Amino acid sequence: MGTNGRISRARLLSALLLLAAVVTGIVAIARVWHADTDPWGLRLWLFTVVALPLAAYLMGGATARHAAAPRAGLPPWQRWELVAVAGVVAVGVGLRLYHLDTIPPGIFVDETNAAGDALRLLDGWHGSPFGVGWFETPLGYAYYLAGLIGLFGPTYYTLKAASLIPALLTLPALYLLGRELFGPRVALVALAFLAFNRWHMTMSRWGWNEVAPPLFHILTVYFLLRGSRTRNPGDFALAGVLMGLGMYTYLASRLVVLAVLAYLVYRAVVERGFLRRAWGGLLLFLLAYVLVFGPLATTYARNPFTFLNRSRQVSILNDMRARYTPDTAPPPLVRAALRAVGLPANISFVPLWESTRKHLGMFHIEGDHNPRHNIPGAPMLDRVTGILFALGVLLALWRWRDHRYGLLLLWIAVTLLGGIFTLVREAPQAYRTLGVVPAVCLLAGRALVDLVSWGEKGLAWVQRRLAAADGPTARVRVSRHALPLLAALVVGWAGWLNVDAFFHRWALARSTYIAFSPMETAVARTVVAHLQDRTIYLSPTLYWGSPLRYLTYRPASQGYGFAHPPYHPIQPVEDLPITGDVGTNALFLLEPLYADLLELFTVYYPHTHAALVTSPYGDPLFLRVTIPQDDLAAIHGLNARYDLADGRVVRRREATLAHRWPDDFPPEAADVGVIRVTWTGSVYVPRTGRYTFRAEGGLTLRLDGRVWTGPRVLGKGLHALKVTQERPGREGRAGAALFWQREDEAEAPVPADVLFAVSPPAHGLLGAYYRGEGWQGKPLFTRVDRALLMAWIDPEPIVGPFSVTWTGTLWAPVSGSYHFRLDSDDGARLWLDGRVVGESLRPDTVNQVLVDIALSAGPHAIRVDYFQRGGAKTLSLWWRPPGGKETIVPPAFLTPR
Repeated sequence: MGTNGRISRARLLSALLLLAAVVTGIVAIARVWHADTDPWGLRLWLFTVVALPLAAYLMGGATARHAAAPRAGLPPWQRWELVAVAGVVAVGVGLRLYHLDTIPPGIFVDETNAAGDALRLLDGWHGSPFGVGWFETPLGYAYYLAGLIGLFGPTYYTLKAASLIPALLTLPALYLLGRELFGPRVALVALAFLAFNRWHMTMSRWGWNEVAPPLFHILTVYFLLRGSRTRNPGDFALAGVLMGLGMYTYLASRLVVLAVLAYLVYRAVVERGFLRRAWGGLLLFLLAYVLVFGPLATTYARNPFTFLNRSRQVSILNDMRARYTPDTAPPPLVRAALRAVGLPANISFVPLWESTRKHLGMFHIEGDHNPRHNIPGAPMLDRVTGILFALGVLLALWRWRDHRYGLLLLWIAVTLLGGIFTLVREAPQAYRTLGVVPAVCLLAGRALVDLVSWGEKGLAWVQRRLAAADGPTARVRVSRHALPLLAALVVGWAGWLNVDAFFHRWALARSTYIAFSPMETAVARTVVAHLQDRTIYLSPTLYWGSPLRYLTYRPASQGYGFAHPPYHPIQPVEDLPITGDVGTNALFLLEPLYADLLELFTVYYPHTHAALVTSPYGDPLFLRVTIPQDDLAAIHGLNARYDLADGRVVRRREATLAHRWPDDFPPEAADVGVIRVTWTGSVYVPRTGRYTFRAEGGLTLRLDGRVWTGPRVLGKGLHALKVTQERPGREGRAGAALFWQREDEAEAPVPADVLFAVSPPAHGLLGAYYRGEGWQGKPLFTRVDRALLMAWIDPEPIVGPFSVTWTGTLWAPVSGSYHFRLDSDDGARLWLDGRVVGESLRPDTVNQVLVDIALSAGPHAIRVDYFQRGGAKTLSLWWRPPGGKETIVPPAFLTPR
């Protein structure tokens, strides 16, 4: 009675816990539906994730004891099995960690683009774990990344660990599934095939989430199979939880759900009594899945864009619409069926057939051409695995009524849809079809074990026939270990083919190096190496690189954060000379094209040192420009001229224009006095806008050669400055000070770091900037732009539509045929010698003007018109002189007018 009472109480408690888990899961979904950042919604969901399978296992244990039945589970492992599994797993781990620092050769930008969401979370962004982020990736995965980064920091190895952890867990998980399906021999061989599978090894080293769906697929199926065998509700509940958690990783997890449901329907058809035995567990499985996936599903329900957008971007329907012609139209009945299910009818099925054919041939004939995924065009499987896989598919088709083989066939068929249903130009797609690899390994393992089994039976038959015969053949014996040893050699051969292809053909290929964002990776590593001893500036293209943002991330608590990295953007055409702190040497990392524009730097900094950084294959990656601290400091300040009363002139450099007389007079003026002080140089305007200057001490201010009379719009950059004070120290002129005020800021003294003892650029083109896109009215401001290589970041130069006309003289060094290229977003027009020689004025898109024209040596009038309506704001003017190479037109060949 006491024992039965304890069992009854255990069953009651487990039932109550199960009920509580279900109720809290429903409440969590309801709370997230109303507010996806509700912390209690997250807490209740976490409780459900843990409590639901726990309660189900407790209930299953109590039921088993009450029924006096032995607990179900795996049979005890033999020592050889444990050692063999551990050894193969160790090999798989070693292959995925070997030379991880150089294979792959860099960080692909998608890896760190995704990590951006994790860094924002670390900065305090309260993104919902049930929402979506970059490319509609579930933010639950970003929280996983944020946890890794919080533990280990934003390092290269942390990024790779994001994929390595699920990839390595997939190895023992596949063994468990293989053992459940076919026993230990097949499981061990399948594990070996996965351990050295080149396809899986390649993806394991990405710091991204594509390796997660295969892991969750394996575990979901494993616990479903075990639950159907043991009838333990805990296995069914855990399978549902795992399938639900998989939805928070990569979008291919949707195909995992489809494959599992297809298998359950198939098994219910081919296996009599399956539903009768397992219906309760299957209901618990589906309930667990719904409760775990439910909060994310509310995001998809509230905003279907978050569920469909990425799929629509890469959908093969785009190709099917584009390829539609009356000749390729589907039959009328098919078109009617398409309309009935809400799909477009004006499509061609030719792209779908092409994609299907390519994906079916990817295993043995022609694989993925993307060098990030594969040796371009090489079959995804080595010859040995490929042959065994093909044999395994034939065996599975022959035994299709056995649910184990049907499971693997459906696994492959459904998972391949992730590639088949995407753009044909990417076919075959190894990235989105990675989920087939576990099923491929299991079928190849099943085929090899079957071959050994058939061979053993054949040898036994031969042995019996030989033993019955007279003569010397009766004494022939073949070791029973011969065929298993031969099978081991076959597995080893397959392993060597994969290892050799991965570490020699793929890892060392130039195409692989280029595919993993070499410029972004090299720039990021350079910045990390010099953050402590250089002030670092990057051109806009490099500044926004996500590998750089990730590897240099410093927490917001330290004054930085994801949005405020510890380096600075620079557009050399506009942002030189350098303002701000000049306490260290400056390091500039720029696109290689700046190698032909070094005069942008040398005109201010004579000791500029530049070096073009190249790849191991000789490809230019970026330009590295170093300016010593002494050069940076040498041009700061204004040139001051003191005209003394005795006729002498004193010249000196003064850091700022803020003086108190006579304390700040030069020593030479102590006895004779000063008649006049003149300060000359330039002031750097950091932002385009309307400025007001105010002078104290009776100063006369000239800016850009004009006496300052009131507020006006100044363009970003250097402006010639001349300030004069008559009879300083007398008649109420006890000091001299200069203040400025931008329209949306408070008045302040002109800071020392924007005053320079150099003149504005003498070379370049004079730009007249207009508000609106029609070059109409009076220019808002004018300035000399040293080269037409513009990539404006808001709010520069003007918020909203604007237009610019650049005019000046182009100096042709020699007579001959010149090639010009004008790239712009939006439209642009090129004039030479007073006539339009090329134009492309389409709004809201990229435009390009190509011109070949004969020019005589000497001056030629040049004009460039540009307008911007919205979107990107870029313009660049290139040329190729006779016998030269194509470069941005250098400042030395341009003079303003």
